[in-house]
Amino acid sequence: MGSGTVHQDNPQLTVRLTDTQRSYQRTTRSVPLRIVLSTHGHLPLNSKLLQPELAQETWVIVGETCTQEQRKILQATGIQVLTVSVNSAGQIDLGKVLHLLGERGVMHILLEGGGKLLGTALDLGLIDHVAAFIAPKLIGGQAAPSPIGGIGLTTMQDAHPLKNIHTQFFEQDILIEGDLATSD
Repeated sequence: MGSGTVHQDNPQLTVRLTDTQRSYQRTTRSVPLRIVLSTHGHLPLNSKLLQPELAQETWVIVGETCTQEQRKILQATGIQVLTVSVNSAGQIDLGKVLHLLGERGVMHILLEGGGKLLGTALDLGLIDHVAAFIAPKLIGGQAAPSPIGGIGLTTMQDAHPLKNIHTQFFEQDILIEGDLATSD
């Protein structure tokens, strides 16, 4: 997740599955490892993820441009702070993040974020599976947040199709899941 989501939503990122749903988990971890990307490490110290009950299972990945002072402030909350290089735009290099996580044994991630983070990951070809929730609510307006930002595509012919699609209802919300179809 990106730092913007922490600022706007103050999530906990805890598991809220039933016992039956937990039996289908792909991980042996009972508590998810929460990972926040924050180029400069500026997170609200009162955010839920930085509180003692969640901090031990939270990593914050900062860019090499994050000051040592800011890293120490974050570490004082009990979280683990990791550093990666930044790209030419001065943002955390997502490829380096995945490499770092792989070195630490993290092989699968659920990327939950805003349009900027999701768009960048899609642009870089780092997404292989999509789980998109659609709620029966309309926002509208040119300033409405987009679920996927990034460079974008110019034609529908270039759109990223999904395969192995499954849908499921959660009360009024709809979950659409599928694998990103590749051209190989």
